[in-house]
Amino acid sequence: KTKNLFASLLIGLLIIAISTGCKKDTDPIETTTDISDVNDEAFAETVSDNIDNIIDEVFMDFSGYFKSGDDDGRIIGLCATITHDTILIPHLITIDFGDTNCLCRDGRYRRGMILISYFGHYADSGAMKNATSEEYFVNDNQVIFDKSITNIGRNELGNLTWEILSDGTIIFVEDKGGDFTWHSERTREWIEGEETHYRWDDVYLIRGNGNTVRPNGKSVTKEIVEPIMKKLNCRWFVSGTVKITPSNKPERLLDY
Repeated sequence: KTKNLFASLLIGLLIIAISTGCKKDTDPIETTTDISDVNDEAFAETVSDNIDNIIDEVFMDFSGYFKSGDDDGRIIGLCATITHDTILIPHLITIDFGDTNCLCRDGRYRRGMILISYFGHYADSGAMKNATSEEYFVNDNQVIFDKSITNIGRNELGNLTWEILSDGTIIFVEDKGGDFTWHSERTREWIEGEETHYRWDDVYLIRGNGNTVRPNGKSVTKEIVEPIMKKLNCRWFVSGTVKITPSNKPERLLDY
Protein backbone atom coordinates (compact mmCIF):
# COMPACT_ATOMS: atom_id res chain seq x y z
CA LYS A 1 0.00 0.00 0.00
CA THR A 2 2.82 2.37 0.85
CA LYS A 3 4.46 1.68 -2.53
CA ASN A 4 1.17 2.25 -4.37
CA LEU A 5 0.57 5.53 -2.51
CA PHE A 6 4.09 6.76 -3.35
CA ALA A 7 3.61 5.86 -7.00
CA SER A 8 0.30 7.70 -7.14
CA LEU A 9 1.82 10.84 -5.60
CA LEU A 10 4.75 10.71 -8.05
CA ILE A 11 2.43 10.41 -11.04
CA GLY A 12 0.32 13.30 -9.74
CA LEU A 13 3.40 15.54 -9.35
CA LEU A 14 4.55 14.68 -12.87
CA ILE A 15 1.12 15.60 -14.29
CA ILE A 16 1.20 18.96 -12.48
CA ALA A 17 4.77 19.65 -13.68
CA ILE A 18 3.93 18.77 -17.28
CA SER A 19 0.75 20.88 -17.33
CA THR A 20 2.63 23.83 -15.81
CA GLY A 21 5.54 23.49 -18.21
CA CYS A 22 3.22 23.41 -21.23
CA LYS A 23 1.54 26.72 -20.36
CA LYS A 24 2.41 29.62 -22.70
CA ASP A 25 4.93 32.00 -21.22
CA THR A 26 3.16 35.31 -20.70
CA ASP A 27 6.45 37.22 -21.07
CA PRO A 28 8.57 35.30 -23.57
CA ILE A 29 12.14 36.19 -24.46
CA GLU A 30 12.11 38.03 -27.75
CA THR A 31 14.05 36.62 -30.66
CA THR A 32 14.53 38.33 -33.96
CA THR A 33 16.33 38.06 -37.27
CA ASP A 34 16.13 41.82 -37.87
CA ILE A 35 19.69 43.11 -38.36
CA SER A 36 18.81 46.57 -39.68
CA ASP A 37 19.99 48.11 -36.38
CA VAL A 38 23.41 46.54 -36.85
CA ASN A 39 23.61 47.50 -40.54
CA ASP A 40 22.84 51.15 -39.77
CA GLU A 41 25.35 51.17 -36.91
CA ALA A 42 28.08 49.68 -39.08
CA PHE A 43 27.45 52.25 -41.81
CA ALA A 44 27.59 55.14 -39.33
CA GLU A 45 30.80 53.75 -37.78
CA THR A 46 32.42 53.63 -41.21
CA VAL A 47 31.34 57.17 -42.13
CA SER A 48 32.63 58.59 -38.84
CA ASP A 49 35.90 56.65 -39.05
CA ASN A 50 36.46 57.87 -42.63
CA ILE A 51 36.19 61.47 -41.42
CA ASP A 52 38.93 60.81 -38.85
CA ASN A 53 41.14 59.23 -41.51
CA ILE A 54 40.64 62.12 -43.94
CA ILE A 55 41.55 64.65 -41.23
CA ASP A 56 44.66 62.65 -40.30
CA GLU A 57 45.69 62.35 -43.94
CA VAL A 58 45.60 66.13 -44.49
CA PHE A 59 47.61 66.89 -41.36
CA MET A 60 50.21 64.23 -42.11
CA ASP A 61 50.52 65.59 -45.63
CA PHE A 62 51.18 69.15 -44.46
CA SER A 63 53.64 67.94 -41.82
CA GLY A 64 55.67 65.96 -44.39
CA TYR A 65 54.69 62.65 -42.82
CA PHE A 66 54.05 60.96 -46.18
CA LYS A 67 56.96 59.64 -48.18
CA SER A 68 57.06 60.04 -51.95
CA GLY A 69 55.13 57.31 -53.73
CA ASP A 70 52.50 57.03 -50.98
CA ASP A 71 49.68 58.32 -53.19
CA ASP A 72 48.04 54.89 -53.43
CA GLY A 73 47.64 54.91 -49.67
CA ARG A 74 45.48 58.02 -49.55
CA ILE A 75 41.73 58.41 -49.27
CA ILE A 76 41.12 61.87 -50.72
CA GLY A 77 40.64 61.86 -54.49
CA LEU A 78 42.65 63.92 -56.96
CA CYS A 79 39.49 65.87 -57.76
CA ALA A 80 39.49 67.45 -54.28
CA THR A 81 41.07 70.86 -53.63
CA ILE A 82 42.81 71.47 -50.30
CA THR A 83 43.60 74.96 -49.02
CA HIS A 84 45.51 75.85 -45.86
CA ASP A 85 45.09 79.26 -44.21
CA THR A 86 47.79 79.78 -41.57
CA ILE A 87 47.00 83.47 -41.09
CA LEU A 88 43.72 82.81 -39.35
CA ILE A 89 43.91 81.93 -35.65
CA PRO A 90 43.10 79.10 -35.20
CA HIS A 91 44.37 77.96 -38.59
CA LEU A 92 41.89 76.68 -41.16
CA ILE A 93 42.07 73.79 -43.63
CA THR A 94 39.37 73.42 -46.29
CA ILE A 95 38.89 70.16 -48.17
CA ASP A 96 36.66 70.89 -51.16
CA PHE A 97 35.40 67.85 -53.07
CA GLY A 98 33.49 70.05 -55.50
CA ASP A 99 29.81 70.38 -56.38
CA THR A 100 29.64 67.06 -58.24
CA ASN A 101 30.61 63.62 -57.02
CA CYS A 102 34.37 63.14 -56.63
CA LEU A 103 35.57 59.52 -56.75
CA CYS A 104 38.02 59.06 -53.89
CA ARG A 105 40.73 56.46 -53.50
CA ASP A 106 38.66 54.37 -51.08
CA GLY A 107 36.03 53.81 -53.78
CA ARG A 108 33.47 56.21 -52.28
CA TYR A 109 32.00 59.28 -53.96
CA ARG A 110 32.13 62.58 -52.08
CA ARG A 111 31.08 66.15 -52.72
CA GLY A 112 30.89 69.29 -50.61
CA MET A 113 33.44 70.47 -48.05
CA ILE A 114 35.08 69.53 -44.76
CA LEU A 115 36.35 72.51 -42.72
CA ILE A 116 39.03 71.95 -40.08
CA SER A 117 40.13 74.61 -37.58
CA TYR A 118 43.13 73.72 -35.43
CA PHE A 119 46.12 74.67 -33.35
CA GLY A 120 49.17 72.54 -32.63
CA HIS A 121 50.77 69.77 -34.69
CA TYR A 122 49.42 66.26 -35.24
CA ALA A 123 51.66 64.53 -32.67
CA ASP A 124 51.76 67.36 -30.10
CA SER A 125 50.15 66.70 -26.74
CA GLY A 126 47.30 69.18 -26.27
CA ALA A 127 46.85 69.86 -29.98
CA MET A 128 43.19 70.33 -30.89
CA LYS A 129 41.18 70.10 -34.10
CA ASN A 130 37.54 70.83 -34.80
CA ALA A 131 35.97 69.58 -38.02
CA THR A 132 32.58 70.49 -39.49
CA SER A 133 30.83 69.80 -42.78
CA GLU A 134 29.36 72.06 -45.43
CA GLU A 135 26.99 70.44 -47.94
CA TYR A 136 29.05 67.24 -47.55
CA PHE A 137 27.81 64.00 -49.14
CA VAL A 138 29.14 60.42 -49.16
CA ASN A 139 27.67 58.15 -51.86
CA ASP A 140 24.84 60.72 -52.16
CA ASN A 141 23.98 60.48 -48.43
CA GLN A 142 24.34 63.89 -46.78
CA VAL A 143 26.59 63.85 -43.70
CA ILE A 144 26.37 66.72 -41.21
CA PHE A 145 28.85 66.56 -38.36
CA ASP A 146 30.76 68.44 -35.67
CA LYS A 147 33.83 66.58 -34.44
CA SER A 148 36.51 67.63 -31.96
CA ILE A 149 39.83 65.78 -31.72
CA THR A 150 42.27 66.38 -28.87
CA ASN A 151 45.72 64.85 -28.56
CA ILE A 152 45.90 63.72 -24.92
CA GLY A 153 49.53 62.58 -25.12
CA ARG A 154 51.04 59.15 -24.70
CA ASN A 155 49.48 56.45 -22.58
CA GLU A 156 51.27 54.04 -20.23
CA LEU A 157 52.41 51.99 -23.25
CA GLY A 158 53.95 55.05 -24.90
CA ASN A 159 51.32 55.19 -27.66
CA LEU A 160 49.85 58.48 -28.87
CA THR A 161 46.18 58.76 -27.95
CA TRP A 162 43.38 61.10 -29.03
CA GLU A 163 40.02 61.92 -27.47
CA ILE A 164 37.30 62.26 -30.10
CA LEU A 165 33.86 63.76 -29.45
CA SER A 166 31.43 63.59 -32.34
CA ASP A 167 27.86 64.60 -33.16
CA GLY A 168 26.43 63.95 -36.58
CA THR A 169 23.48 63.28 -38.83
CA ILE A 170 23.26 61.14 -41.97
CA ILE A 171 20.38 62.09 -44.28
CA PHE A 172 19.87 59.00 -46.38
CA VAL A 173 19.05 59.12 -50.07
CA GLU A 174 15.43 58.59 -51.11
CA ASP A 175 15.57 54.82 -51.59
CA LYS A 176 16.29 54.39 -47.86
CA GLY A 177 14.98 57.67 -46.51
CA GLY A 178 15.08 59.24 -43.08
CA ASP A 179 17.76 60.67 -40.81
CA PHE A 180 20.30 58.82 -38.71
CA THR A 181 21.84 60.83 -35.85
CA TRP A 182 24.70 59.93 -33.54
CA HIS A 183 26.71 61.11 -30.56
CA SER A 184 29.92 59.35 -29.59
CA GLU A 185 32.80 59.69 -27.15
CA ARG A 186 35.90 57.77 -28.18
CA THR A 187 39.60 57.38 -27.62
CA ARG A 188 41.89 56.43 -30.50
CA GLU A 189 45.25 54.80 -29.74
CA TRP A 190 48.00 54.62 -32.37
CA ILE A 191 49.55 51.19 -31.78
CA GLU A 192 51.57 50.53 -34.96
CA GLY A 193 53.27 52.45 -37.76
CA GLU A 194 54.34 55.69 -36.07
CA GLU A 195 58.03 55.07 -36.64
CA THR A 196 57.82 54.21 -40.36
CA HIS A 197 56.37 57.46 -41.75
CA TYR A 198 54.30 55.27 -44.08
CA ARG A 199 50.59 55.92 -43.72
CA TRP A 200 49.34 52.55 -44.89
CA ASP A 201 50.92 50.43 -42.13
CA ASP A 202 49.26 52.45 -39.35
CA VAL A 203 47.03 50.59 -36.89
CA TYR A 204 44.66 52.12 -34.33
CA LEU A 205 42.55 50.84 -31.44
CA ILE A 206 39.23 52.59 -30.82
CA ARG A 207 37.37 52.54 -27.49
CA GLY A 208 34.29 54.31 -26.16
CA ASN A 209 30.52 54.53 -26.34
CA GLY A 210 27.71 56.43 -27.95
CA ASN A 211 24.07 56.58 -28.87
CA THR A 212 22.11 56.93 -32.09
CA VAL A 213 18.60 57.53 -33.34
CA ARG A 214 17.60 55.54 -36.42
CA PRO A 215 15.41 56.73 -39.31
CA ASN A 216 12.40 55.01 -37.73
CA GLY A 217 12.81 57.18 -34.61
CA LYS A 218 14.05 54.39 -32.35
CA SER A 219 17.10 55.02 -30.21
CA VAL A 220 20.12 52.75 -29.86
CA THR A 221 22.94 52.82 -27.31
CA LYS A 222 26.26 51.17 -27.96
CA GLU A 223 29.41 50.32 -26.07
CA ILE A 224 32.70 49.06 -27.44
CA VAL A 225 33.33 45.90 -25.42
CA GLU A 226 36.56 44.80 -27.09
CA PRO A 227 38.56 47.62 -28.74
CA ILE A 228 37.90 48.02 -32.45
CA MET A 229 41.05 47.60 -34.51
CA LYS A 230 41.45 49.74 -37.61
CA LYS A 231 44.25 48.95 -40.06
CA LEU A 232 44.51 51.72 -42.61
CA ASN A 233 45.44 49.26 -45.37
CA CYS A 234 41.98 47.72 -44.99
CA ARG A 235 38.70 49.46 -45.78
CA TRP A 236 36.89 47.66 -42.94
CA PHE A 237 37.46 47.25 -39.22
CA VAL A 238 39.35 43.99 -38.65
CA SER A 239 38.48 43.06 -35.03
CA GLY A 240 36.62 44.15 -31.93
CA THR A 241 33.08 43.87 -30.59
CA VAL A 242 30.34 46.43 -30.00
CA LYS A 243 27.33 45.85 -27.73
CA ILE A 244 24.28 47.40 -29.36
CA THR A 245 21.09 47.89 -27.35
CA PRO A 246 18.07 49.03 -29.39
CA SER A 247 15.09 50.44 -27.50
CA ASN A 248 12.61 47.70 -26.49
CA LYS A 249 14.70 44.96 -28.10
CA PRO A 250 17.36 42.49 -26.90
CA GLU A 251 21.04 43.39 -27.01
CA ARG A 252 23.01 42.66 -30.17
CA LEU A 253 26.73 42.01 -30.37
CA LEU A 254 28.42 43.34 -33.49
CA ASP A 255 31.59 41.27 -33.88
CA TYR A 256 34.11 42.47 -36.45
